[in-house]
Amino acid sequence: MLVNDPKKNIRVAEVTPVYPPYKGGIGMVAFENAKALSSLGYAVDVFTPMYGSLKGAAHPYENVSNNISVRRVRPLFERGNAAVVPQLAWLLSSHDIIHLHYPFLDAASGVLLVKTGWKKKKLVVTYHMDLVGRGLRAFIFRLYTACILPLVIKMADVIFVTSFDYARASHLKYYFSKIEKKVYELPCSVDTDHFFPKEKSQALLQQYSLKPDEKIILFCGGLDTAHYFKGVENLIASAAALPQTITYRLIIIGDGYLKPVYQKRAVELGIEGRVLFVGSVKHEMLPEYYNLADCVALPSIDSSEAFGIVLIEAGACGKPVIASSLPGVRSVVDHGKNGFLVTPNSIHELAEKLECILRDQTLAHHMGQEGLAKVQKRYSSHAVREKLSNIMTSLNESNYE
Repeated sequence: MLVNDPKKNIRVAEVTPVYPPYKGGIGMVAFENAKALSSLGYAVDVFTPMYGSLKGAAHPYENVSNNISVRRVRPLFERGNAAVVPQLAWLLSSHDIIHLHYPFLDAASGVLLVKTGWKKKKLVVTYHMDLVGRGLRAFIFRLYTACILPLVIKMADVIFVTSFDYARASHLKYYFSKIEKKVYELPCSVDTDHFFPKEKSQALLQQYSLKPDEKIILFCGGLDTAHYFKGVENLIASAAALPQTITYRLIIIGDGYLKPVYQKRAVELGIEGRVLFVGSVKHEMLPEYYNLADCVALPSIDSSEAFGIVLIEAGACGKPVIASSLPGVRSVVDHGKNGFLVTPNSIHELAEKLECILRDQTLAHHMGQEGLAKVQKRYSSHAVREKLSNIMTSLNESNYE
């Protein structure tokens, strides 16, 4: 169904704190949304900060469609994934729909300013996760949440959440009863034409000198300070606690400032020879790595983890998963069916479930097939795109009735 009357020339602005090639869930969701909206006939402009690490780089993600343009805006100030970009106040003035990926410090203020000045513009907000942090960051995040989030919620015409489970446990819970009618569950999606089961890559087996009898545990995620919550240290400790009778390799995909910390931890635990830090992997190569795995782990430690895209990428490749039992994440993993849920920060429990899957090939295969079926039904790009289409149709009709 074509949801957009081409005569109306509806322009959508995707406003996101990060965007590929940066590795992170928010950026990938913005990327997939842009592709989906473009395929539905919308003209999409992506606005994201030009962080220092990306200056002068080539960005293949910027040429995926003639209907998508990517504008990397130079911030006046940047810190981590926060950026002050006051230019948004006028860059967004020509758009009919503004889609803000929250949290985005401090673009939300500019978006709210535009919405205040042009009340007919539609504001769509994807609430990705709570701002948690540690130390001084935690204080700043609490202050920002108290001041900005109520305004974002009030002005939004539509609020997307990746799961109602997470929404009802997040900071949104304080407002949920009043805003429930404009909150829609729109989960993250995975391209099942790109991620699907296949034989193990002989090239990768040779590249990393992997033995036929070695079990592969896979982790994929950012190793920068913004992704402190991924629980990599716990995963390394859990791998070290596995019985010596299990021959395994732990492959860690990702890069960032915390990588040396994790490498040091592997050395301290005496398993540096069993842990492979392979660095950043190009998106087109990720399915090859998932298909090497016997198990994919996401042992996140707090509510900064709201979904876990790696879990559906693993499921699309027919792999069992182990993840922390956190709001949102537990909507993706059905305990005992497509994987296991473990108590956050429980190294013993994580090691126990790793051993369970690595020892039982029949169980691992069954869980992988359950995960594949769930992804194809709920999380494939096609399924999520249809849901997005219906919501945007309703939004457009309310705009032009």
